[in-house]
Amino acid sequence: PQSPRSQQLEPCPPLESRRQIAMSKRASSSSDASAAKKARIAADKFDIVIEGLKQAELPAAVMKTLCSIVPYCLGVPTEQRHRFQTEAIEKIQEVFAAVAASLEQRVEVAELAKKTAHQESSAHQTELARLSGVVQTRREEAKAQKVALAKVAQEFQASKRSLVNLKEQQERRRAEAEGKRAEVESLIPELDAFHSCTDSALVEAFLGRVSKHMELPEKLRLAIIGAATQPPASRDSSSAAVLQQVHEMLQGRAAELCVVIAGSDPVAQSAEAVEKEHSVLAAEQVKAGRLYTEAADAAAAVQNELETSEQAMAELQRAVKESEEALEEALLNRELFAQGPLEAISSLCACSTSTAQGLPCEVPLMA
Repeated sequence: PQSPRSQQLEPCPPLESRRQIAMSKRASSSSDASAAKKARIAADKFDIVIEGLKQAELPAAVMKTLCSIVPYCLGVPTEQRHRFQTEAIEKIQEVFAAVAASLEQRVEVAELAKKTAHQESSAHQTELARLSGVVQTRREEAKAQKVALAKVAQEFQASKRSLVNLKEQQERRRAEAEGKRAEVESLIPELDAFHSCTDSALVEAFLGRVSKHMELPEKLRLAIIGAATQPPASRDSSSAAVLQQVHEMLQGRAAELCVVIAGSDPVAQSAEAVEKEHSVLAAEQVKAGRLYTEAADAAAAVQNELETSEQAMAELQRAVKESEEALEEALLNRELFAQGPLEAISSLCACSTSTAQGLPCEVPLMA
């Protein structure tokens, strides 16, 4: 009789049967892995399509509905789709077309903004160069006016010093003339006393005082001594004429000194001419100062304008950079949308039964 253990054992299948069973298991495992991989790829594409839908400007309810039906429409092979699923896919495609058009429009707007920014920057750069040239010209003009002002001021100061010296000289001459005139006028009465004077010493002293104020020729000096030392009774007409000549000379000298005192002598006239020249230079200095101030103010105004223009140029350069970045971003978004959602929906829309094995949703939404 057989033991219980031997009764529980089943006969071993033949070797060929075991090989067929192993091969069947491996094929089933490989098919399952391939289906799982396709399912993961499809799920990723669904997510990409949903992300693409979120870029559209749609009401919240419409957006929620479209996103929820993506796997139930695009997850079904083309030949198995219900009419409603096809219409839903067409709606999604319309939304994608609108998003693509919007992204394309953003690219065009960004390109136009970049072009405009570059044009404005170029035009402003030209204006900036012009202003730089104007600033340089205004600075040179101000520098020239400053040099002219310095020259006139130097001439004015020289004229002022000359005028001061002449004034001082004139005052000294006037003071000296005052004293000399008093002395000369005091000599005239003494000359009249010669008619009764015969002392040669007194005559010599008188002539010495006269010589301080005017030059007496030696011949005239001897004639005066000879005439003055003769007794009045023995003097002839020639002696009286000599004394009269001295009298007239003293009066003439006194008159000359009066001219000096009155400020009508050549020194005074020279001072007057210098004073007129000084007044002209003073007016020229004022004019030169005004011209320099105007030139300096003009240079400062253009410099301020240049600085403002430079600040505007910096803003324009920032705008150019921002426009380039905006265009780069718009191009990138267009490319990402084309390579992402558009490619994903195109791939899913073309999915057939032969390529859809393993998709998570194969049952029509409205079956």
